[in-house]
Amino acid sequence: MTGEESERGGRIGIVDVGSNAVRLAVFDLGGPEARGLPTVYAERAKVSLFDAKANAEAAGLAAGTIPQAAVDALTAVFGRFARTCTQFGVAADRTAVLATDAVRSATNGESVLAAARAAFPAGRVAVLEPAIEASLGALGMATSALPWGSPQPVLAADVGGGSFQVSSVDVTAGAGGAWRTLSVGPGTSLPYGAGRLARLVDAPSSEREITTAIAAVLPPGPRPLLLSGGGFRGLGALCLAATPSPVPIVGGLETTVGGVRAVVAAARTGELGALNDHFRVSKRRAAQLPGVLMLASALLDATRAPDSTPVVFCLGGVKEGYAYALAAGVDPLVRAPLPLLDPLLVCTAARRPPLADLLTAQLAGVLAGLRAPPYAVRLAGALVNAGYAHAGLPKDTQAATALRATTSGALAGRAHGLIDADRALLAIALAERHGGDVFGADRELLGALAAMRPTHTWWAFVVGRIGGALLDVYPAGVADELLVHVEAATDGTRDSLVVRGAADPAVAAVWSSFEALGKLGKQFRKRYGGAGRKVDVQLVSEID
Repeated sequence: MTGEESERGGRIGIVDVGSNAVRLAVFDLGGPEARGLPTVYAERAKVSLFDAKANAEAAGLAAGTIPQAAVDALTAVFGRFARTCTQFGVAADRTAVLATDAVRSATNGESVLAAARAAFPAGRVAVLEPAIEASLGALGMATSALPWGSPQPVLAADVGGGSFQVSSVDVTAGAGGAWRTLSVGPGTSLPYGAGRLARLVDAPSSEREITTAIAAVLPPGPRPLLLSGGGFRGLGALCLAATPSPVPIVGGLETTVGGVRAVVAAARTGELGALNDHFRVSKRRAAQLPGVLMLASALLDATRAPDSTPVVFCLGGVKEGYAYALAAGVDPLVRAPLPLLDPLLVCTAARRPPLADLLTAQLAGVLAGLRAPPYAVRLAGALVNAGYAHAGLPKDTQAATALRATTSGALAGRAHGLIDADRALLAIALAERHGGDVFGADRELLGALAAMRPTHTWWAFVVGRIGGALLDVYPAGVADELLVHVEAATDGTRDSLVVRGAADPAVAAVWSSFEALGKLGKQFRKRYGGAGRKVDVQLVSEID
């Protein structure tokens, strides 16, 4: 079997039949990045079953009927999507069609399912029960953008065209800090999809009634919020514009309850101007936003969460939850605890060098000696994995290309699971691995990324610089023996490094990189304007 055949053998095709659109995603689950859900292809067909059912009722058909014209449109879409899956090498029995509220609540939903079975005769065709739909959506959200700090339960909320799902997700730490275990609750589906909200938005009592309904199904106590679905993505785009963030990606945008409340208030009073003038807000999404803003306000009131509570906007949903369960070897339609590997390690896994374990352990040991926080150790593994990706470029472009890798470069579309701060810190570390000397717009971007987490930037800088020096000893990422060993210690304000190098030409060629580590504090202050720590470096020419 060739490498391409092996890769195609791991591909799956998932069709999500929603209320506002029908979506296809082809994921590659055959490589080291499988749990990052690498997307080979994605397409959205503009078939709105919500509108079709509403128009049918207005024309005198029974309530909940999907008109034949819409069934015919879906039949054509299913045929195209089935052909597309075949063209991308997806095996016929590695496909699934997942129908949600629009089909579930239809009087003639079976006609849609029959069309799906005809197009995907060997695939799985299922109507998701409300609790399973909510659970799969919550899993897709939690795996697409989960704050990785201290594990704690989160609340996942997804607004579609026909319904609103809310689920609790318990998050516990795994061994070594690189894993989390996700246990998704059964979830609840409420009739507050974007379509119905548009009809409720003008009723004075609607927001109070929605708040009461949501509060009745929430678990006790405030917890971080994960928000997904087309309507919430529109709200996320407004929050992105309000920041403004140097990471131009709604999925993974992290803000707070207070930040969302401020944006909701500004949008409602017209302070944000025409909503469809904002990035990623179409005319259709802008028309739905008044109702979505009402739902968001009701949700925040129902949770009673303090303004400092984290809120993360996610791109994951039912398709991603289904695919992730498959990648973990679990039947997606059966709820079970699932392991989640640190997305920083997953999104960089494809470039992992043979010497990765040794280099990561050595860099982690240095950081432990410097009493670095846990997020610095997370960055160390990702830096080692991706640290050689830009080494073959011309020197003038290495740092600049590495800087943009997580926002518009090679890692941007493969960083499923990263919140915006993770993208920023990894970008800084990768740029500093190559010296961090950038020019013009790239220098502005570097400063803006650093401003996102100013208290974290020092450690991204340290990981990039020390990690870069270690990686340069082994230019191909391989070695027969350890050539350099670094010991570290700190008193909290002054750091010390002892670098022991073998009498080897590979070490001699890059020895100046280790000498330069003694200027880390000065270089950091010059580039970022922050208070870098003093670093003393002692160089020893041979390993004892």
